[in-house]
Amino acid sequence: LKEAEDNIPEGLGSPEMEGLVTDFEEYRPEYVEFDMALNVIEHQDELVLTFDHRKSYIDEVHANEFLEYFEQVLHQITDEFDYKLSTIELLSDHKKKELFQLNHLSVGYPRTKTIADLFDYQVRRRPDAIAVKFEDEQLTYKELDERSNQLASYLVKKGVVSQELVGICIPRSLEMIVGILGIVKSGAAYVPIDPDYPAERIGYMLSDSGASKVISSASCAAVVTGADSLEIIYLDTDADVIEKESTTHLDIEISAEDLAYIIYTSGSTGKPKGVMIEHRNVVRLFENDASLFDFDERDVWTMFHSFCFDFSVWEMYGALFYGGCLIVVPKEVTKNTVLYKALLEREQVTILNQTPSSFYVLQEEFLSSASSHKLRYVIFGGEALNPSKLSRWKSDYPSCRLINMYGITETTVHVTYKEIGEQEVLHTTSAIGKPL
Repeated sequence: LKEAEDNIPEGLGSPEMEGLVTDFEEYRPEYVEFDMALNVIEHQDELVLTFDHRKSYIDEVHANEFLEYFEQVLHQITDEFDYKLSTIELLSDHKKKELFQLNHLSVGYPRTKTIADLFDYQVRRRPDAIAVKFEDEQLTYKELDERSNQLASYLVKKGVVSQELVGICIPRSLEMIVGILGIVKSGAAYVPIDPDYPAERIGYMLSDSGASKVISSASCAAVVTGADSLEIIYLDTDADVIEKESTTHLDIEISAEDLAYIIYTSGSTGKPKGVMIEHRNVVRLFENDASLFDFDERDVWTMFHSFCFDFSVWEMYGALFYGGCLIVVPKEVTKNTVLYKALLEREQVTILNQTPSSFYVLQEEFLSSASSHKLRYVIFGGEALNPSKLSRWKSDYPSCRLINMYGITETTVHVTYKEIGEQEVLHTTSAIGKPL
């Protein structure tokens, strides 16, 4: 075997096994025709294999790894000629041990805490700080706490019990955040329903979840009124009654193992699939991530995504669990990069969460003219990232950290972390990094 790179990995040497002798030598082709090529030449009583590659396509580390894997396969098939392809292992025992150690990390987090507990901590810590804003309206942590307490009390009087599933079908607004927290504080779990969903999908979600109550508003309740035996609680028209409830916390025991919400995904069968997430899953997400980020009360987050998409869980609780400010982005702004850029600059947003495809378009708006943004982090999720498309952003805004995270709804938003630096933007391959 001959290698097109300068350095041979330590330990490869010239291992010998019955029927197979391998040797690695330095090999410098004058011209490499393809990005990556493995050539086999018969010479006297031996086979000479050359592995050529462009360094711009595959670096030295990965080239050497490829040779290790190839040698691992060669030893197996020459040692036992009737080997089944399905039984061949690419990884050596040493590599398996490395992966085992990497994926068996023990991380502690407050296992008894709930969403309500973490929010309450910030209420006591920063009662007069702005918690959430929508257009020209805003609520402090104290006001958001009191309004959600009133709703929780009202829901309990309406018969809501612990672990009951309560739908919430309401447009982007302050009431949306009040509604979510009110349901959680009542001991129930919320089921977000986008008012713009087709009637058939909404009907299926209500039927499948078994929700008998839905929080909504007069402007969009019509999309859920068709369901039988469904009680609708209007946050706008019922406001006078709800505001008469106590602003103090309910004496309700909520466990970390209790359901917090159910988000419906598209489902592999064509029908939406409800994914049940417990309080401890959300707490773990942020507590495990704490060492990777430096979020604090000075941060401003946007809730750009629909509350039916689990990326919004990261956006909403990311702001409220750290005492920051959450900007609920109007729907029309999410569809217009000019308006969204203006909002990010006006509100001095520091934490931006985007799918890669959305950010590719948004960054063009930033890079086309001078910007006074305050972004500290751009966090990617939801789809594969092409790091090379971020090269100019990284060059123009080096202090803004770019983080690629991977996960699915079932694993509570994110399960891996990878920071995109100067080396990563030279490549097109999406790297999801290490497990949280």
